Amino acid sequence: MLTKMADDNGGADFDAARDSQEAIRNAIDASARANNAADAGAVVTGTDTANAYTDTATANDVAWQIAGAAAVGGFGTNTSFTFNLGTDKVADQVHVRAKEDLIDVIHVWAWNYETSAFQQISDGGSAISGVAYANFGPYTLLSSHQRDSDGEVVLRFTGTGTATNKYVWFDKINISTGGVGVLTASDIAQAVSAHDVSTHSDHNALGFRVSLSLIGEYAVTAADTALSFTCAALPAVTNYYQFQDIRIHDATNDRYADSWIASMTNAGVVTLGRALPFTPDTASELYVMGTNIAMRGTDSAALAATALSNATWTDARAGYIDELAAANLPTDIADIPTVAEFEARTLVAADYFLFGSDTVANVGTVATLTGHTAQTGDSFVRLGAPAGASMSADVAAVKAETATIVTDTNELQTDWADGGRLDLLLDACIILADTIDGTKTVSNVLAEMYAVIVNKTTVADPTADPIVIKHRNNADDATVVEHSVAADGTGRTK
Repeated sequence: MLTKMADDNGGADFDAARDSQEAIRNAIDASARANNAADAGAVVTGTDTANAYTDTATANDVAWQIAGAAAVGGFGTNTSFTFNLGTDKVADQVHVRAKEDLIDVIHVWAWNYETSAFQQISDGGSAISGVAYANFGPYTLLSSHQRDSDGEVVLRFTGTGTATNKYVWFDKINISTGGVGVLTASDIAQAVSAHDVSTHSDHNALGFRVSLSLIGEYAVTAADTALSFTCAALPAVTNYYQFQDIRIHDATNDRYADSWIASMTNAGVVTLGRALPFTPDTASELYVMGTNIAMRGTDSAALAATALSNATWTDARAGYIDELAAANLPTDIADIPTVAEFEARTLVAADYFLFGSDTVANVGTVATLTGHTAQTGDSFVRLGAPAGASMSADVAAVKAETATIVTDTNELQTDWADGGRLDLLLDACIILADTIDGTKTVSNVLAEMYAVIVNKTTVADPTADPIVIKHRNNADDATVVEHSVAADGTGRTK
């Protein structure tokens, strides 16, 4: 685009809207427009009396003839046409040549793929009528009348007449389409440029080019290499255009490429920062692009050094200069560290400490600490090795034993209470210690009775029936009394 601007009388005659739009329009292939015949046809209501849908491709008076029939859904004739246009065509209009003598009008319908219903596209003024062949339409189709997946369009022609000896003749049913041109970035670039864009570099992106402006145009007078050449009429100032973006136009081969000026001499010798894909010849042109050039005056000449000294100074402007005076500037920067100080206080990357991975080195052992005892060696030496798996396990075992002790202690407190088990046992012992007749205790009497029973009572045969029990005299063991007891304990004798 920028090249085209430069070619059109330096841009003075260039109309951005007109020239760009016309160029893009011309890039679209108009030859893709066509008239399309139906790919299928069917009589929904009525009678097929002559020819077929294939005879509706062209206007030649050989027509598909349909007779009326009993109405179905309100229509005596209902004829369907299907067009498979594909995805590379856009349905535009329906063109019809037909006639009818049904004493009725024939309306045109198109299937709407968004509403899933037929939509009438004719009205009372455009409906098919008359007994002589005539052209009807065109009837406009919407984008919703064409299926996205395959470009299918379905039309229907309906009439209310039901007479079986009346007909409608379809001589031509066509749909006109327009091609869907796919414009690539290269197509658009070529359309708005006056030059071949096949060798353009990435610096020719439209956004990049629009952000720049044309500063100057110079002819190449001596072609040396793809990296250095001589131009005529460049400003006789060393590095005047240094670091500026440039475009070289190779007029001989109608190609161009971009780079930037790394340096230039006051004799017009230019050295580029990036080599061109070709060596420019003496028919080439150098376009200097950009805005970051040296400060210039209103006459486009370099701003003279005296311009600043001739400026009108105000107190505010003078204050800015005063702040930079020798008396203030050293004071302002006095505390800025020197390079050596920065380097002395800056660690190299290898000395950085990384938390989570680095370890602390050169940390000594604490020998003494006021008010504390230095801890060294294995702590087991001071605490003793655990009896179990660990100190924690030992503490847990002690806690378990303590709980058992507490349980037993609580039980003893209950037993020792008044009326408890131990209290009652003690009371019983006290009773046994009481005396009988002031001479013998109850326990003495019980002991003597036990001795008499054990030592002076015998049973001759414990298996006999009855069992005979003898009690002997204490002095001579003579039997004093004898009695018997039945083995089942039901009786005894003395």
